[in-house]
Amino acid sequence: YGVYEVNGKNLKLFKTTKEDVIPQTAPGEFISDGKTYLKFAAIDGYINVLDLQLEGKKRMNVEELLRGFRL
Repeated sequence: YGVYEVNGKNLKLFKTTKEDVIPQTAPGEFISDGKTYLKFAAIDGYINVLDLQLEGKKRMNVEELLRGFRL
C-alpha cells in the first residue's frame, strides 16, 4: 500500500482498512495507543494499519510491532 517514514525508519504498509470519520489530526500524522492500534490521518478519515514492516524487521501485525518499537 505504501511506504512512510516514522522516527527516521521506513515503514511499509501491507494491510490497512479505512475509517470514515472526520480526523482530529492533520493528514499524514499518525496516532497510536502504543499497544493495539496505529492509524494515519487522511483528508477524509483514518487509515488503520493492520500488517506492516519496519525497516530491517520482518513483516508483522501492528500489535507485534508496537510491543517492541516505541513511536
